Amino acid sequence: MIAAEQLSITPMHGKTPTVHLAPFSAAELAPCLPYQPEYTRYNPIMKGGRPHVAAQQILSIYGRERILSWGMYIDRPVTANFVGIVALSETNTATVEDPVWSNEIQELHVGIYFPEWHGKGIGTLAQLGAVTYAFEQQNTHAVCAQTSEHNIAEKSALSKVGFSQMYSQHHFTFKDGGQTEVWMLANPAKYPYMDTSKQSTLVEGWQRYRASCQTVTTEVGAKIDYQ
Repeated sequence: MIAAEQLSITPMHGKTPTVHLAPFSAAELAPCLPYQPEYTRYNPIMKGGRPHVAAQQILSIYGRERILSWGMYIDRPVTANFVGIVALSETNTATVEDPVWSNEIQELHVGIYFPEWHGKGIGTLAQLGAVTYAFEQQNTHAVCAQTSEHNIAEKSALSKVGFSQMYSQHHFTFKDGGQTEVWMLANPAKYPYMDTSKQSTLVEGWQRYRASCQTVTTEVGAKIDYQ
């Protein structure tokens, strides 16, 4: 079980609504899973028409693998629309058999389940709120994210937050056939990148991140535990 805090991210300008990040339940997640082809394709429980069981399993995995996750809500965190998930996963600095978990480097995950909410800036705000929480509340040094080379919308959102593409993993592909790109946002004062030629890229990305933070107001709420 990991402690999660409610966050509200409000843009100072534009039409994007306030995005609230809060712990979510399996009951909220279950109706969204049929919209995700990868669940129905590979998950035998989903093929059997039991998304509520699959949702419970997902939350169980999040707890076991130390993944801090929030549901994305529009307008109000309790009664508004649940539109997706944003999450931060700690990295294992040791071995699979004897893991040592660290939040110095975390991986960002995001998913907006309903097409009608795509392209409205919601994912960008959610990712900005999550990484700000990581840097300011968890003393994280760097956050990475993986996306397909074909996912132009997600790459644009990552860039707006401050992420920069660092390298491609040619032996891993997404379901759309695109190669996996690894993007990173790091505090250059705490995370000197191993490839010194990329350090200036990280510095520029950190500056973009700090500028993005000035365009929103972020409110941190009371701490809430989720199972």
